[in-house]
Amino acid sequence: MTKEKNITKGQLTNKLVKLSQRIAELEKSVVGCQQVEESLRENEEKFRILVEMATDAILIETIEGRILECNTSGAKMFGYSKKEMIGLTIADLVPEDFAKILPKMITEEETTHGIFVPRINKKKDGTIFPTEIATKLVNIREKPRLIVYIRDITKRKKAEKKLKKARKLFASLFASSPEAALYHDENGNIININSHFSKIFGYTLKEIRGRNIDEGMIYPEDKIEEGKRFTQKVLDGFLEYETIRKKKDGTLFPVIISASPVMIDKKPQGTVVLYKDITERKQSEQLNTVLHNISKAANSDISLEQLYPIIHQELNNIIDATNFFIA
Repeated sequence: MTKEKNITKGQLTNKLVKLSQRIAELEKSVVGCQQVEESLRENEEKFRILVEMATDAILIETIEGRILECNTSGAKMFGYSKKEMIGLTIADLVPEDFAKILPKMITEEETTHGIFVPRINKKKDGTIFPTEIATKLVNIREKPRLIVYIRDITKRKKAEKKLKKARKLFASLFASSPEAALYHDENGNIININSHFSKIFGYTLKEIRGRNIDEGMIYPEDKIEEGKRFTQKVLDGFLEYETIRKKKDGTLFPVIISASPVMIDKKPQGTVVLYKDITERKQSEQLNTVLHNISKAANSDISLEQLYPIIHQELNNIIDATNFFIA
């Protein structure tokens, strides 16, 4: 009897130990589950904060396009309250003609798989505005849902329109410039010339496009290094100076060069160079100088024998006076 009691006690003790271990395991499991639940709640809160902080509209929809969730940016973008947004369909947020084809687009095959594509949307007040939309099909609690990201690109479109207009204006002014005009990129590679450039220098756009300005095709040999320095220096700001340039046929002629860098986001993207042919002005200045020097000599006390060589020398500066004689 004592032995049976001892066995019973031993068995009971063993069972109590196992039960104690099981309780400890369950307690540990409960703590683990609580930690998992807490972690899930924390992640959900982080996700909610991230969604609310997003500047893009973020919607969660049924596969049919009915809105289940919406962030603050989404409601603001469309002019609704968040409460008003819930229950709307995506068809309520697009122009009527586009709404007709939406059912065909809201399928797994027609989603954008997270890639933004251009769309047109409609605000509560009827305003139509351009957007980019990315959609992705996911499972939430074992149900298919659409995650929709909508980005308002109104400002970008306006900026693109202004840029396009500015480019057209630039192209028009460049082409109609009364001076020879050349445009090259920041590395000196020629992109465009106008008709006046072709007329003065003798090159066509086909002949010169893609070549580097510092190759020397329009530089006299003794001006190549000067030209290279000019190409680099003009990137710092507007430059203007007088020099000599070379035509396709090798003719050298005086020019005034005016150049400005083309700046985008405060970085030089290229240079516009204008060349003013001052050949006639230089000839006129030289003629005036010759006439002044001859007049000055004629009014001096020198003899005719001394005057004739001076006249001959001065005329030789503007014409070939080799066979010129004064009787």
